[in-house]
Amino acid sequence: LSGLTSLEVLDLSSNSISDVSALSNLNNLELLALVSNGISDVTPLSNLNNLRGLDLSFNNISDVTPLSNLNSLEALYLDNNSISDLAPLVANTGLGSGDVVDVRNNP
Repeated sequence: LSGLTSLEVLDLSSNSISDVSALSNLNNLELLALVSNGISDVTPLSNLNNLRGLDLSFNNISDVTPLSNLNSLEALYLDNNSISDLAPLVANTGLGSGDVVDVRNNP
């Protein structure tokens, strides 16, 4: 996947993925869905600055700090994870009124 640098939309939901480091070079991605995998570390996604939509629902994520730099986000789905501290998301100036943030069913 790392060679598909022009890719703008990618859905890898329900694929038992735990390591997303292969996605770190996909800088043109605008929409990324990784629902129902085994992801706990989202650090490799921290440089995907063109992301407008990111769905990480139903994973094992506890730390959202790496997502705080994604300033183009308009929709972020983090429901059904293990997130207890949402403060890093407040730092994300890309998310504002009219945008979608779903953090249901977290501790």
